[in-house]
Amino acid sequence: MILFGLVVGTILVCDSMHEEAVENSIWDNSVPQVKAWFGENAEHPDSIRYIKWYPVQKLDDGRFRARVRYSNLSDPDSTGYEKTFVFDSTGVIIEVRALGE
Repeated sequence: MILFGLVVGTILVCDSMHEEAVENSIWDNSVPQVKAWFGENAEHPDSIRYIKWYPVQKLDDGRFRARVRYSNLSDPDSTGYEKTFVFDSTGVIIEVRALGE
């Protein structure tokens, strides 16, 4: 039984090597490029709290789209915001659209 667990774990690790350029994290459903964008662009990055990560969509033209709902603890009137991120086929953010800001 232990050997079976090790084999399955190895298969999963090998399978994860074939990732898309943009994917939701298996741990918290986040998107690493989006979290990095907030770290570089938010006025108070430590005050961002992620409420909901939507599934990444692969578009017909090879680009990707990700959407996140978040709040900003430094804004006491914040009831939540949403942003949509568009990525090129290599995973680079090429457009950010805001909703509710």
